[in-house]
Amino acid sequence: MSDIELKVGPAPGGWALDCAAIQPTYFRSGGRAEAAARRLAIQLSSAGHDVRMVVRDSTEQMVATHLYFGG
Repeated sequence: MSDIELKVGPAPGGWALDCAAIQPTYFRSGGRAEAAARRLAIQLSSAGHDVRMVVRDSTEQMVATHLYFGG
């Protein structure tokens, strides 16, 4: 299957979860955006996709990268 990248980072008024496969989703807190991204990454990897999740802080610095392998 295909590789998918999930991006969590700051957005006007809050935080965004962005991915080419879905419409951007917005949250008031970074923690909620990251939790939603983890749930989505697990679902996508269960469907056979390799998923890379990138988390950025409020200054746009990358603070974490998580890999989920489909199978």
